[in-house]
Amino acid sequence: MNTATLPVSLLQDSNTSLVINQSWFIPLDILLLTCLFLAILMSLLFFFIVLADKTCHTVPLILVTHSCFASFLLTIILFWATIITFHNDLQQIYYQDLFCIFRGYMTYVTFFGLYYSYFLQSIYSYITVIYPTRLFWRSMKIQFFLIILIWIFAFIFACPVIVANEIKYLIDDQVCQMPFHLSIVTIYNIVYIYIIPISGIMFIYLKLIRYVREMNKRVTLVNTLLRAQRELKMVYRIVILISILLILSVPYTIFVFMGFFTLTPKYSFRIALTFAEASLVFVMIALFKFTEPVRTSFMKSLTVKFNIHICENIAQYSECSTNSACGCFHRIGINDDTGVCGFLWPTCSRLLRCNSSDNSYPQSNTICVPHPRWHNLPQCYPVAMI
Repeated sequence: MNTATLPVSLLQDSNTSLVINQSWFIPLDILLLTCLFLAILMSLLFFFIVLADKTCHTVPLILVTHSCFASFLLTIILFWATIITFHNDLQQIYYQDLFCIFRGYMTYVTFFGLYYSYFLQSIYSYITVIYPTRLFWRSMKIQFFLIILIWIFAFIFACPVIVANEIKYLIDDQVCQMPFHLSIVTIYNIVYIYIIPISGIMFIYLKLIRYVREMNKRVTLVNTLLRAQRELKMVYRIVILISILLILSVPYTIFVFMGFFTLTPKYSFRIALTFAEASLVFVMIALFKFTEPVRTSFMKSLTVKFNIHICENIAQYSECSTNSACGCFHRIGINDDTGVCGFLWPTCSRLLRCNSSDNSYPQSNTICVPHPRWHNLPQCYPVAMI
């Protein structure tokens, strides 16, 4: 039986209708919501690290962040749709809400943005290796212009699914999508969303492999060879990211081609979207793994430099009263000119604020270490952490 659709007129007359749910609907919805929520959190963490760390403000990192942004938008749309599905499944009703068609349209827009963001990264790597002197095409302004262009085309190229009224409310799947069937719009979507960018990425990847191999056979400057190998590695990682999406989207692909010749099974979209949505978590994990500056910055934020440093000036420790990691000053010098800074933890409760004149309570379990970023400002840690 093919996935059923419900005419809008019927929905408008009845508003909602009861439906019999399968026992696996609710657990599956919860699993998908969890996966999508984790993907959203990882995307936000990625954005925060890039914004906070100036070493990440480079053109290659901007392009990677753009891919993360496209993935984030796609995840938000799918999370929104899954919440509606979960609500309807929980209430055992089917209901086409006001934004259902819009979510279906935005799914195609964001998938376009995601795949072409990877394509843009590959093109940048190709130009960096093959045409290293053409700096204009690698400038920040040009890349921002191309990013904007991608999203303009994304919204325009997704319009045929609306114009042709291909997006339907699928009752069994509780989602608004284009049913699996053979049509010009289906072929069009496959070509412009998947075939063009993926073929372009694979072409660039194979081209760079051949180019690097030729460089190894002849005398080449070390810096030139290293740059080519670095960009080849970048494209290779893009291929891995796309492979994750494609491998976990195999059920979706099977149903698409099955729809060309026969009716797809019941709940086909639920099954297909389960794998597609779960892939976004793995994509974000891989993105953190592959983006070395972001990963390094994240690890630095978790790692504290525990080099012991005795503080030489009490006035310097006004920072202790405002730093959330710091709080108290302990005098160890004879003339109150040397001290140790400690946490406002229970173990340090007898220590007073730095700007207090009473700092006579000794505390041997805290030390002062250099600030991870500003070495002229202290941070304080219990000795047990060292």
